[in-house]
Amino acid sequence: MAITLEKGQRIGIGLSKVSVGLGWDPNEGTGFDFDLDASAFMLGSNKKIPNDNYFIFYNNPKSPDGAVESTGDDTTGGNSDGGDDETLNVDLQKVDPS
Repeated sequence: MAITLEKGQRIGIGLSKVSVGLGWDPNEGTGFDFDLDASAFMLGSNKKIPNDNYFIFYNNPKSPDGAVESTGDDTTGGNSDGGDDETLNVDLQKVDPS
């Protein structure tokens, strides 16, 4: 289902929990390893990050309000069998309104 929005338009999407996942396979062809890192940053009403604790990644795995949480760092892509190796879980109901 496609949704077309115009700048500034808002709609309710009916979701309270979402996950963003990265999945990759270990590099077996070129001999060079690579690593993907899932990260997110949360912005305040001024469109700026309130402080460093609102940048969520493997070294800061949970936002202060508990709304965004990282499942950790997979440096090889070998933790899953065809699924996501790193995931950010977001609980939209916990997002600090500011």
